[in-house]
Amino acid sequence: MRKIKSLILYIFALAPFAAFAQKDVPSQSQDVIKNFDAKLLETERINVNPVLPAVDTATKAQAYTIPNKVLNVDYTAPRMRPVAIKTEKLPPQYKGYAKAGYGLPNSPYLEGAYRFGDPRKYLVGLKLKHHSADNGKALENQRFSTTNGELNGTFYAQAGLAVDAKIGYDNNTRQFYGYNHDKFSYAREDTKQKFNTLSAGAKVYNSARTVADFNYALGLNFYNMNDNFSNKETDFNIRAEATKWFSEKHPLSIVLRTEFTTLSPKSDKTQNLNNIILNPSFTFKGDAFSIRAGANLVSHKDVFYPLPDIEANANIAGNIIQAFAGWKGDFVKNSYRNLSNYNPFIAPDSFAIKNTVKTEYYGGVKGSISLFDYSAQVGFSDNKNLALFLPDTTDKYRRFDVLYDTVKIFNIRGAITMHPIKNMELVATASQNIYTANNQKAAWGLPSTDINVAAKYTVVSKGDQTALAKASLFVQNGVPVKTKTGDIQRLNPLFDINIGGEYWFSKNIGAFLDINNLLNLKRERWQNYPNLGMNILGGFTARF
Repeated sequence: MRKIKSLILYIFALAPFAAFAQKDVPSQSQDVIKNFDAKLLETERINVNPVLPAVDTATKAQAYTIPNKVLNVDYTAPRMRPVAIKTEKLPPQYKGYAKAGYGLPNSPYLEGAYRFGDPRKYLVGLKLKHHSADNGKALENQRFSTTNGELNGTFYAQAGLAVDAKIGYDNNTRQFYGYNHDKFSYAREDTKQKFNTLSAGAKVYNSARTVADFNYALGLNFYNMNDNFSNKETDFNIRAEATKWFSEKHPLSIVLRTEFTTLSPKSDKTQNLNNIILNPSFTFKGDAFSIRAGANLVSHKDVFYPLPDIEANANIAGNIIQAFAGWKGDFVKNSYRNLSNYNPFIAPDSFAIKNTVKTEYYGGVKGSISLFDYSAQVGFSDNKNLALFLPDTTDKYRRFDVLYDTVKIFNIRGAITMHPIKNMELVATASQNIYTANNQKAAWGLPSTDINVAAKYTVVSKGDQTALAKASLFVQNGVPVKTKTGDIQRLNPLFDINIGGEYWFSKNIGAFLDINNLLNLKRERWQNYPNLGMNILGGFTARF
């Protein structure tokens, strides 16, 4: 087909040249009968279907040999970026506050504090407080007054060294009103017991982590207390401590305490109570347990007393259940200051200052579950020279004598903190003691049962207005006292219900109101010394 088309084209291409060459041919006419029409005949289409080769299903084992080769790759360590954790918004901070109020019976109240400075260089603070009450119209000479103040400061050096210093003064006045008011009457000055205490202290310590993970501190404390009966007590103590951390979680600690106390009573010879205590310990912390092994090595009047300091903790179920147990001994000093703080109605010339040598065995569980934290403990302690209190029936003011006896104490106690709903906190503690005295019939003047329950609810409104409501309950059994025949008698128990609240009109100005002892019970914590009964205190608070 392709050859025929080429021939036709070739003929038509040469036609002009042929006509030009034949000039002598005579002219004649030619008729074209039919145009050349070349066509190809149709042929049958042949379909070709591809065929896949057969699948090879035979299994063949393949062997690979990879030579070992160590590659040294240099790379830049990845940069760690802290992950932001959303925290609760902290309440606004204020440099100072002032609180003033008045209550019944005849109870002025004043409190204030102020702190200023550069937290990176120094901080200086001042605090003052006065509280008094006079119920003399209902019961002669039933009154008290306390006034104290303190100036303190912290100074930071560039080398990670910090220094704390403080100086304070305390005036504490009580009245001996435990006499028979039906038969006797005494002037206020005759029944007054007044304590004036000047105290000072300083401490040097590392405020930043050291390169060797070594912490240190050296503290000095001093006080001078005198009363209006010409009794004077001075105390000077030094505390030096050092802690070396291993692997950032195992501390080796050494604490040295020297305590020198001198009591100069008006009508007796000077008494000295000096202790030197060395407390080395090492704590090993594992993934689910910790063990502290140490000792309290005490020197008193050239006699050496080795006492234990051992405790073990174990996570039974993470933070839900943690078990602990311990064995610990220590010297507790019964100074004039400590005894009068516990019982302000002691007779100043009726006792000697002594150490209570305490050895305690204890164990329990603690933890945190959902909305509350808890702890429960059982313990047994042996207390040599434990201070007991009995009223002196020959004293016209019915002041208390201090007795010492060896007392064994079996104790059960527990505590729980709950947040049942938002902005509400509930705290409850309970303690039960069972006393066994060697010589005395009872642990005179010491309560066996203590139950405290407190609830607080904060209402946050829009703007700066907030309100707080609180309530508390204190329960204590009647303390044992000795009758005229020498038998044991228990005084009335304590059942003290208190309510109160605060309301802030703005972020700087607020008001408060406290109503205590709603049932107006005149319970005697100390024999012949009834409580005030119901008392009210209210006033205003400013913060700035």
